[in-house]
Parts: sequence; structure tokens; C-alpha cells
Amino acid sequence: MSKKSQISVFILIGIVVLIIVGVFLYQRQLAVKVPEVAVPADVAPIQLFVEECLHKTGQDGIRYVGLRGGYYDVPEPNIELYLNDVPYYYFSENAINLPTNMTFAASVSKYVSLNIKKCLGDFEAFKKEGYLVKEQSTPEIETSILQNKVVFYMIYPLGIEKAGTKTAISQFGAETVVDIISALNSAQSYLSSQKNHPNALLITDLAFLSKENSYSGEVAEVGNSSIGIMWSDNRSMEFEKEPFDVYNKLRQLNPSPYMFYINTGGNILLGASPEMSLRVQGGTEKT
Repeated sequence: MSKKSQISVFILIGIVVLIIVGVFLYQRQLAVKVPEVAVPADVAPIQLFVEECLHKTGQDGIRYVGLRGGYYDVPEPNIELYLNDVPYYYFSENAINLPTNMTFAASVSKYVSLNIKKCLGDFEAFKKEGYLVKEQSTPEIETSILQNKVVFYMIYPLGIEKAGTKTAISQFGAETVVDIISALNSAQSYLSSQKNHPNALLITDLAFLSKENSYSGEVAEVGNSSIGIMWSDNRSMEFEKEPFDVYNKLRQLNPSPYMFYINTGGNILLGASPEMSLRVQGGTEKT
């Protein structure tokens, strides 16, 4: 199949991957906010611990789903990209598989429900403090995608006992800063134009959407007959993490064929790319 008749649009991949890096940089400034449920002081540490796990696992879920094009269970047709199966958003002149807000949210909820107990670790840390924590039912997760943030709400009934005092808690919440809605809207906008011009790569549309959303764009060949369109968040932010910690986190989130970390003594440049950016060999530069 020629490249003109098969274009694979991976818009969401690039956007979500780099927005999630933004979440990682912001996370030390975030506070768990939803819902606000008063609990006795002696069990407040357990509530905080569960909500911190919900926050962390929720962020991991957004990364996991984002790297798979907005799905937990990736639909067909798909292609492997950065060691993950990713669905085609545009295939054989048809716009397909673009996830809705509800699909993305449900996929994140599934990830959290299957993985949050790994973070909780059977409450072993609290057993040493004399707590007995009993799960009374499995956790139920509801994820809401709002403008500029994602909210996690969990019903997880727990029975807690310490020194003969019994307490029950069941509601937990967390939220994180990430703009999934703009990513999905940008993908939908481009796909609408692509459908009207099936045999062209719409550079003007990509440039407009990049400028409108402060994205940097990249177009790369994926396999022998597909084109990947990847946007990255071009906005700046302040953060407290060491740059090399950020680089290591990027390696985990987006393992790429070409990764770089350059420390000039005054400035640090780091990043990841599916293609070579610059090569110097034998006095010859190649880009």
C-alpha cells in the first residue's frame, strides 16, 4: 500500500507523552483535593497514603494509556511504536479509532483498578504501627477528564483497627494537571481536514494547530508505509527536579532510538526523538 493511501496519524502520542512529562515536573506542587472527606485523626495517615497511591497510579495510568493512543485495550488496526501497540487514527482514507474523553477516562480507570494495590502494598507500613487494615471490597475507580486536569475518585471500603478502636473509610480522591481535552480536540481537528484531503499531508493545518496550542510538531516515517505525526508541548515551566532525573524519567516514559543529555556547564539540553537529530563523524555533520 502506498504512503498516499495509508497515513497513520499518531497525533495524540506525541502530545500526551510530553504533557505527561509536564505532570511529572508538576507533581511535587500538587495537593490531593477531591473529595474532601473528614476522617478521625488516627486514620488520617491511611487516608493520605491511599490518596497518594491513587494520585501516583492515576498518573501512571495516564502515561500508560497515552502511550497507547488513548486506550488500555488497543483496537485494530494498530502498529508498534516505541515498544507499544498504537492504533491508527487514519487508515485507508478513513478516520478511525480516535478515543473520546469517556474512552480515555475508562481506560485510565481500568489501569488504576488493576494496579493500585501494587502501590498500597497490603498496608505493610501501617502494620508496623499497630494498624490492622482490612479490605471489605475491591476498589471502584471513576476518572473524570476536565479542562486542564484529570480527577480520580475511588470507592474502596476499608476497615481499620488500632488498639481496640475500629474505623471505616471508603472515599478517596486525587487530581492532576494535564490537558487531555486539548490533545483530543487537536487530533480531531486535524483528522477532519485529513479526511477531506486523503492523499495529502496537511502541513498548513499542522502548523496552525501547533501555533494555536503552543506545540512543536514532528513528522516521521513509521515502518514502510505509514506516517507518524507527533506534537510536543512547547510551553515552559519551572520545576524542582534535577535535570538528569527528568532525563531518566523521559527514558522510562518514552524510550526512543535517539536520546540525548548534553551539559555544557551553563545550559542543559535533553530530549528524545524517533529520528537522528545530528551526527558528527569524521569532521562531517549530518542532520
